Amino acid sequence: MSRLKQYPFLRLLLPFMAGISVGMLWPPQIFTTPLCVVVLLFLIVLLFFLYFIEPFDSVLFGSVLFLFLLLAGIYHIGLRYSMLEERMNEGYGTYLGKVMGSPVKKERSYRVLLMVRAIDRYGKPVGNRQKVYATLAVDTVVATLAYGDLILCRGWLSPVDPPMNPEEFDYRKFLFRQGITGQIYLEKESWRKTGIQGGSKWFVFFHSFRTDLIEKLRAGRMGEREFQVLAALSLGYRDEMDPGLRQGYAGAGAMHFLAISGLHVGILYLFLHALLGFLVRIPGGRLIRTVLV
Repeated sequence: MSRLKQYPFLRLLLPFMAGISVGMLWPPQIFTTPLCVVVLLFLIVLLFFLYFIEPFDSVLFGSVLFLFLLLAGIYHIGLRYSMLEERMNEGYGTYLGKVMGSPVKKERSYRVLLMVRAIDRYGKPVGNRQKVYATLAVDTVVATLAYGDLILCRGWLSPVDPPMNPEEFDYRKFLFRQGITGQIYLEKESWRKTGIQGGSKWFVFFHSFRTDLIEKLRAGRMGEREFQVLAALSLGYRDEMDPGLRQGYAGAGAMHFLAISGLHVGILYLFLHALLGFLVRIPGGRLIRTVLV
């Protein structure tokens, strides 16, 4: 714990991240009420009061600060979910969509992640942007889609259906955590490429690099399910994950393992690496730290 005191940013980040984790387990409406805002404002006033009174009680101040950051993390995730719900559009219309990932081949269709925005009859964007999964009829053009491509489409945008059974995997909530709020089905004649790139060159480059890594994993000597789990853990790629596999992990209470990506593992590694830095002062300490991390 004394080692952690040398990194005040981590001490502030941990309760906030814990609050986000707790918020993801509860309905967002609970933590976006006016009462929650009042509690957060009260804790801010209390922190100012505790900071300036004499004598300064560091334990009490730290406890209140921990509680404030925990509630702030919960409120943050609840507010994010509420904003996603408010931005949800549905209905038949014309949309401009930016491709956010490589098309995934299904049995009789393709699925691709889009960032869409409605277009009025004058061709001007209206409304909010939102992430949706588009199901496209099999076509040779679909396979050529890449990150950043802009497409013009016309179809029926609808929200993802909630689970019908109490024990069923909540796919809608799973997508919501990724900021995906809807779905749209597009026939061959209901969409076309505009020939315009809407993404940053850096994002296009890094997405292409990630796609190459995914293909290298796919070419490895492993089963389809092993590939899906490894791609999810190492690269955060879950687009091809089998629903039955998701349901199995959810039923075992281990769905959070599939939510962990290589980025999360990297952050955890840096945190543990810094926390165990005191080991370098003893003989062989660097090796011990490497093994423990």
